[in-house]
Amino acid sequence: MTVVLRAKDVPAVSVEQMREVDRVMVEELGIELQQTMENAGRALDRRARVMLGGDAAAQRVTVLAGSGGMVGARRLSIWGPR
Repeated sequence: MTVVLRAKDVPAVSVEQMREVDRVMVEELGIELQQTMENAGRALDRRARVMLGGDAAAQRVTVLAGSGGMVGARRLSIWGPR
């Protein structure tokens, strides 16, 4: 199974908007940046498993990601893809 995401399918924010989100999370809400990365990784993992039909076991998965996406890749690897 090949799943291709197109840019129009993925919500996006600007760099400035993301910096403001990070600032509010840390300074105003007291949520550490590491925790937000884990939360984002968990959401990415969940979304990937849905895209894989609910089961990542024995599926072939290639992850192309920056440092933030590596949390999602680590979490997804728990479910047993190749």
